[in-house]
Amino acid sequence: MQDSFLSDWLIEKIQNGEAILFLGAGATFGATSTEGKKALSGDELRDLLSDRFLGGKKKNWPLSRVADYSKNQSTLNEVQAYIKDLFEPL
Repeated sequence: MQDSFLSDWLIEKIQNGEAILFLGAGATFGATSTEGKKALSGDELRDLLSDRFLGGKKKNWPLSRVADYSKNQSTLNEVQAYIKDLFEPL
């Protein structure tokens, strides 16, 4: 039998539905929608957030900072809903 890199404890948690999946920044890399639309890169997401919430300003800033400023200009829920709408077709 081949050794698993997952511990028995972790396997049990997954099987019992007690594990939470955390995805990194590249989780959607290469993903496409059923219509063939590609997933956004971090820079593309930053630019769309900037356009929507900051009047197109701060596109030279990191995504995390633009997202934070976007939240401050609107609400956390509004920014999250916008991002959800962008990624949901994937």
